Parts: sequence; C-alpha cells; structure tokens
Amino acid sequence: MSKFVTVTCQCGNQFDREVKRGRPQVWCPSCVETPFYERVRAEAPVVVNAAGEEVVKSDATLRPNDPLGQFRDDIEAGVAEINADHKVRFAALVAGGLTPWQAGPLAQN
Repeated sequence: MSKFVTVTCQCGNQFDREVKRGRPQVWCPSCVETPFYERVRAEAPVVVNAAGEEVVKSDATLRPNDPLGQFRDDIEAGVAEINADHKVRFAALVAGGLTPWQAGPLAQN
C-alpha cells in the first residue's frame, strides 16, 4: 500500500507523487521529459520594498510544505529595510567627510 501526496512542480503544475524516503520527486512528468536547462519555473511576483527596490516576493503556494514561510518572508523584509536605512546613514556620513572606516561604526548606532 503506497501513499500519494499532491505537490506543485516548479513550473506551477500540480501532480501526485509517492510518499517515500530519500529525494522526493519535485518535477512533474512533463518537466522530467524536457532537458533541465529548458524547464520553465513559475515566476514569483515582484514587489517594491520600503527602499524603493524591486524584490521577488516568494509566494506561499511555491512552498506548500514550509509552515514558517510567511515568517521567513517577514524577517527578510525587515532585514532588507534595516539594510536600506543603514546604507542611507552610511552614505550621509561618508558624504559629510568621514572615511568609510570611520563611518561604519557610527552608522551602526
């Protein structure tokens, strides 16, 4: 008796695969027939973060077996915002006449 689970391929198609140990099948049967370098991946939506940069936002449907995926996305967005603020402070200190070695520790405070 074998169990099957419905999974989503990288191309976006859903298919049933057998639940087993080891490396699970991640590509649908139609993708397996095409060479690896020609396989199509589903594109994640592009969003604009607080710094005005376009970033690819991962979608929960692309990672159905990751229960913490939304938390990871929130953490990554927070880190990106902190990094953007740091870059602005650092650039202002360097423009004010400090060397990058002097501006680094001051921008972290």
